Amino acid sequence: MIKNWLRYWKNSLADAERAEIDFQRQKHFLREHIDLSKGQLPSEDIKILFDIEERKLNEQRGITKKDNPDWQSIDEIDLIIAPFVLQPLPEYQKYLRSTKPVFPFWIKATALPNGVLQVAEDHFPVIPRSVLAPSADEDNEFIFSHVDTVDKATKLDKSEFEGWSDYWDFHQNVFKEITEQAMPTYQMEYYSRIDRTLYFVPDEKFTPSTHIIKLIENLLINESEPSLIKQIIETPGRKDQNPLAVNQYMEANTLHLGQMGCDYPLSITQRKALYTFLNEKEEKVFAVNGPPGTGKTTLLQSVVANYVVQSVKKNEPPVILACSTNNQAVTNIIESFSKSNSNLPLLGQRWISAVEGFAAFLPANSKQILKGINYYKGDDSSNLSAIDDYENVKRYEGEFLAGINEYTKKNFVDLTTCCDYLKDEILGIENSLNEAKQLWKDFLQQISLFNKEFEVATSSSKYYPSGNLEINITELKNDKESCVDIEGQVIKYFNDEPFFRKLFCWLTFKSSLEKRTSEVRRLIRNAPCKFDDTLFSKRSKILNAINLKIELLDSTIDKGTNWNEWKVKNEVKGNPPISEKELAIQEAAKTKETEFAPCYFYDELDVSLRHKAFWLSIHFWEAKWLQASQDYLNDNRKENKGTEGRMNLWRRRAMLTPCFVSTFFMAPRFFSYSKHAGKTDADGNLWESPPLEEFVDLLMVDESGQVTPEVGLPSFALCKKALVVGDVKQIEPVWNIIPKVDIGNLIKHEILKDANDPKFSHFKSKGLLASSGDVMTVAQNATNFIYDDPRVSERGMMLQEHRRCFNEIIKYCNEMAYAGVLKPLRGNSKKAVLPPMIHFHVESNSITKNRDRTNEKEAMVLLEWLMQFKEQIFNHYKHIKDYNNQFENMVGIITPFSGQKRTLIRLANSKGLNTKLMKIGTVHALQGAERPVILFSSVYGPGDTGTMFFDRDNKPNMLNVAVSRAKDSFIVFGNKNIFDSQTLKPSGILARHLKFHNFEF
Repeated sequence: MIKNWLRYWKNSLADAERAEIDFQRQKHFLREHIDLSKGQLPSEDIKILFDIEERKLNEQRGITKKDNPDWQSIDEIDLIIAPFVLQPLPEYQKYLRSTKPVFPFWIKATALPNGVLQVAEDHFPVIPRSVLAPSADEDNEFIFSHVDTVDKATKLDKSEFEGWSDYWDFHQNVFKEITEQAMPTYQMEYYSRIDRTLYFVPDEKFTPSTHIIKLIENLLINESEPSLIKQIIETPGRKDQNPLAVNQYMEANTLHLGQMGCDYPLSITQRKALYTFLNEKEEKVFAVNGPPGTGKTTLLQSVVANYVVQSVKKNEPPVILACSTNNQAVTNIIESFSKSNSNLPLLGQRWISAVEGFAAFLPANSKQILKGINYYKGDDSSNLSAIDDYENVKRYEGEFLAGINEYTKKNFVDLTTCCDYLKDEILGIENSLNEAKQLWKDFLQQISLFNKEFEVATSSSKYYPSGNLEINITELKNDKESCVDIEGQVIKYFNDEPFFRKLFCWLTFKSSLEKRTSEVRRLIRNAPCKFDDTLFSKRSKILNAINLKIELLDSTIDKGTNWNEWKVKNEVKGNPPISEKELAIQEAAKTKETEFAPCYFYDELDVSLRHKAFWLSIHFWEAKWLQASQDYLNDNRKENKGTEGRMNLWRRRAMLTPCFVSTFFMAPRFFSYSKHAGKTDADGNLWESPPLEEFVDLLMVDESGQVTPEVGLPSFALCKKALVVGDVKQIEPVWNIIPKVDIGNLIKHEILKDANDPKFSHFKSKGLLASSGDVMTVAQNATNFIYDDPRVSERGMMLQEHRRCFNEIIKYCNEMAYAGVLKPLRGNSKKAVLPPMIHFHVESNSITKNRDRTNEKEAMVLLEWLMQFKEQIFNHYKHIKDYNNQFENMVGIITPFSGQKRTLIRLANSKGLNTKLMKIGTVHALQGAERPVILFSSVYGPGDTGTMFFDRDNKPNMLNVAVSRAKDSFIVFGNKNIFDSQTLKPSGILARHLKFHNFEF
């Protein structure tokens, strides 16, 4: 069954690629004056394409010579043909982010050697996904039609055609259906139509999914099945399991050895997620739901830091792969791993100057790299390549020794001794955490015994003045002295007791026993604890009881002192909370401190011992890298590109940058090796590139709710374990497969029996389908963990503490999307330049042109308002370093439609705003980003019919993302009549949170 799914995903990728046309790297022809209705292309062009395809086919078989008797000829080729091209008009190019020509409509055909065209096996035309709404590509302003419209047009397809003329008419009809224009006269605003015909032979080798498809092909050859993919699909023996409770944290605390940053400790739910992840040995796919602004990046940093420290004990560097589906998400990860701060003088900085940050980007060879980012390309070029020569390695060894000697005030001269020292320091921190675990356990047991057995005479509060388990040792010592003094008085009383009273007590005379009891009671009247009256008449019993209390105090003082001494030694002030309630109280106290300062045990360790252990480990692996590089440079054979050679290469790279960041499209290319596959007829070598299966120690998927399963899941085969972080209530994937095609593929690969198979709904709910699924939903269904809050319906962990937006802003998202589980911690808007949630009414209607929607007046009002408040906004935020003194970094503009985006960009340019810098577009423009002020152009008017785009299917995704991008102010511009506060739609709930204003335009 696993192989069936792999074939299905491969098929889905191939179908999706047919909807993304890339002809630039392939032989193609662009000709004028071709009448496609006649079904004929220039024969000289077709002959060239035939020669290319024939040679390609034979070279794959190791045949390079045409006179070879095994040379195979072909009698037809598959073509893809664009009947016209659209070129942006020169006067509008300054308003467009992309000025490339657009080929929005492609016809599939089969060509004979003489150029005659025939009906293709697959009839329906190709419309590039990037020109269909909804689109995630913010650089593409051109929208040809809508995905749903194209889906409906598939009903025009026919099983048979009478010939090319009939086939051509079919394409005319489809074109009219999806654009409401005729193909020969089609026009688009801002673009000039040019009647030139482009044609070429599509080649999967030049598609974005090439490396994923190759990975799948290799997995299909292997007899074994990738364990992570198997767990995802089969979810064997899944059982409901709760995350770790607070009273279990101390056990997991010793597993949490590293922390990357020192600015903030983990939040409550970050810690719950991390400790549950670290404590779970069997869970191979671990899901974490991360609503906006809840610290997903900090969690990922903590996981990587922990792997780095833990790996020192094993003496093998961790290879961690962080993936997402788009470059923006990938860039966010890289930047977060480059900005970690440290408060450790000398230790908290690199001792090899060539390296910054803890991540390296794995891009395509053609990708332009941002300045200051570590990277490795598929051709092994890298910004770190220069450090891999003998002279540089020796120079960096000198830098390293200077760094460690300045830090330690010692005189290290060799790397082995340095490694031993650093490892001892790291193990010392681990031992300290283990010691804390045992001391705390002993202390808790003793406190429990003390509270039960000591029976305080008045109130136990004097022992716990702060209301928690911060024991007052002085009070215990005072009480011990009191008990010892009472013991002495009782002994003295019995020694001095009159002879006859002793005798009569021995004879059990009641009056004598009562007198003795009365005397002893008087002596212990001021005892700090209670004693049983029945013991007072027996010397041995009362003295034994007093002695037990003294021993109890002694043991409690001893355990408390040991615990306190550990805290003093390690500069820790607080105790570990032992219940959810106590943790919540201490966390609340933390939020009152400036910048969420740590104020209890786990927090304090995050920014002290754990942070120190992380940097010690970074330097340990720097030393190991120097040793490994010297061994590599001294080895004449160097590292080959076989299995061991490639694994050694990645481990050596991981010593400097433990986290490798890539898109799912590129990752499979990097984690592969070379394998000899035979000889050509010219005695050349043939090579294959099988994957390094289950080599990567950990796969971290960020923004996983945006990753389609066919794109993301194959790379799980490269990894031993996966941490999947995302939110299905934010931006959805851009699905490239329509349901009709998807069902056909599922039947074709024997996953479904027929179109009515009830398993379709089951697989859809698991997120496995190319037309509707995502990797986050897949991970939720694969995990055993269910969150311990009945309001959370998704499986997996949940991050809850929100710090990005003012409380009034995130309150909307919390009500609309998260059933109130988010905990707003930013506070209410007080000194903001603008109100947090307002709506300016614009009396206007939208217009629809070329299947896209715009509202010119609304855009004009929005820009007019922005220019009036520009100076005020700029002056308020100009002192904040993150915005680089640029107004365009302080404000973002979001709208549901690409047409309105173009209108806003045009008007913003006319106002003198830098639209190349300013984020203006759909929610995809600000994915993973934030701005102090977000302006939202809703576009619709009361005359528009049907469900509004941001209310479709009552999904919260679009407005959830739009609103949660705003840190300080979310401002809506639009007709107030489209927002009905009486409904439960996303826009209706939003209306209840907005304050309406009129703006004089």
